[in-house]
Amino acid sequence: MSRVAVIVITLIVLTGLGGIAAAWLFYGQPHSETSSGSIAPTVVVEQPEIEQPIPSLDAMEFLSEVQGWASVSLDADLYEIQGWAIDRERDQTIRKVLVYLDGVQIAEVEPRMPRADVLVTTRIDDLESGFELQLEAPEINAAKCVRFVAVLNGNRFGRIGVQVRGSGDEAELCWDPALNPA
Repeated sequence: MSRVAVIVITLIVLTGLGGIAAAWLFYGQPHSETSSGSIAPTVVVEQPEIEQPIPSLDAMEFLSEVQGWASVSLDADLYEIQGWAIDRERDQTIRKVLVYLDGVQIAEVEPRMPRADVLVTTRIDDLESGFELQLEAPEINAAKCVRFVAVLNGNRFGRIGVQVRGSGDEAELCWDPALNPA
């Protein structure tokens, strides 16, 4: 075999090994093959956060800062409630809003985004984490304390303040409809 042929073969082998080394560096280890002989893609599956059971209202530990506001107005025999809530500590959306009458949960609602009809002062990526619900007035009027709670990621909880009649002056965490009717 001539000297030129040996050099050419050596260059071809070295080039091939260099290509394999480059592919290894850029693409990682080789993928496993499927039964049809094609290469199986590597799929990364994001695990959803496991939702923990909701403890009783007395057992909840709340973040110190209020996480949102609910605005209450009365329309015939229904209380119309619109509001917003946001996980201010982590700058994330909330999981849901819970409503309690005298310590007993009566409703839950998931936030909707975007909500252009709900005025929000805090946003995540220009999206508003708003919620709305209706509660029957006779049931609410019999209660001494109506509370709204934001369920946050990581099994954390935040208080939602209440503004009756939307004045902003009557912000409270436990709304008593008898003392402050809508």
